[in-house]
Amino acid sequence: MSDFSNISHVPQPTKYLFIDGGYLNKLCEEYSKKYFHNRKIELNFKELSKEYFKTFYYDCLPPRKSKEKKEDYEVRTAEKQQFFNELRMIDGFHVFEGYTRGEGKKNRQKGVDVSIAVDMLMHTYRKNMERATLIAGDLDFRPLLNELVREGMFVTLWHGRSASKELIYSADSHQIFDINTIHSFVKDRNNFKIPAHSIFSELELKNSDRFEILKSGKMQNGENVWLYKRHSYEGIYIVQDLQGGSDIHDAYHFTEENILVTYFNEIVGEFEWDE
Repeated sequence: MSDFSNISHVPQPTKYLFIDGGYLNKLCEEYSKKYFHNRKIELNFKELSKEYFKTFYYDCLPPRKSKEKKEDYEVRTAEKQQFFNELRMIDGFHVFEGYTRGEGKKNRQKGVDVSIAVDMLMHTYRKNMERATLIAGDLDFRPLLNELVREGMFVTLWHGRSASKELIYSADSHQIFDINTIHSFVKDRNNFKIPAHSIFSELELKNSDRFEILKSGKMQNGENVWLYKRHSYEGIYIVQDLQGGSDIHDAYHFTEENILVTYFNEIVGEFEWDE
């Protein structure tokens, strides 16, 4: 019989996740517009939160319109209320509702930022958690992150690309919530496809029976890129010329050129086609 008595198990740190729901919704809407023709993105929050002992989600129902009847308001907000209740059914998941004021573009959340700050500080002071992750991008959270770090909490910030450097620098570590991250948590990924990565050799690309160059361009770092059409395939490829003289090329393919270009610019690096 094997003796496992000397095997030591390293305990994992207790991690809590705090989500600014309004901010995450905004990111999903932005990526839906760029990649999915404004189709609503539904995230798998059970998958998103699986590495955390507890998850706290903060959001608001839309405000009640002027002269809107209570019954009409309840019907209009029923879908989002149902969404909140579904989140509450996930083990370790807690939803806290703030409130909103104003309408349209003047709509503002109230109570959410304060609730996030109070909860993160409380769990830090009580030593309930050893690691804290915050999904947010508002610079108003900078004082909170500074205080958490001073208290010894290890803070990770998940943020969009437009988050300010000052906010990012306040955290111990950070991760960009880019299209790849969003897509990894989409419920129905088969119907929300994004460009895929592949590799080709120089010899393959020079085979005119398989590939045809449509246009060429250059990245900001000086590397060349080409748009290829692959015969017998409905999609197109952006192929990257790697520095160092390698005969192996990274390629990204998709069916729509504008989405492929958007993806390449975001994930790989910005470039322009030659005139």
